[in-house]
Amino acid sequence: LMDTVEPKIMEGFADGIQGVVSGDWRRVTQAMQTVGFVSTPVQKLIDPSSRDPLYKECGFEEVVDAVARQMKDQDGGESRFSAMASGLEKLSWTYLMLTPSYIVLITRTFMTLEGLAEKVDPDFNIYTAAL
Repeated sequence: LMDTVEPKIMEGFADGIQGVVSGDWRRVTQAMQTVGFVSTPVQKLIDPSSRDPLYKECGFEEVVDAVARQMKDQDGGESRFSAMASGLEKLSWTYLMLTPSYIVLITRTFMTLEGLAEKVDPDFNIYTAAL
């Protein structure tokens, strides 16, 4: 899996990491829009039981609150990239989340590095290390 990543996308990921470290979930959610992971405008699933997903526009602050709750409730959501990926996958059951190939590439890279580092240091925090 290979792709090119534009500087705007790399800066968006860096901004998101800074948002996680500072607990600024609005900044994290804005960064997720910048990198193309969250739609603009934000879309919410109308009927999760429907065979064909239908979305409606919802407020940005609603998603910020959902991201904050999910990351705080997710074990390791504020310190491990793999936990954040898992939490965001759960949010994708409610909100439209997009997965461009560079998202997959960067996520896989971070999760691999995190897994290796945790073998040496179980308290490793990938977000603070990335700064």
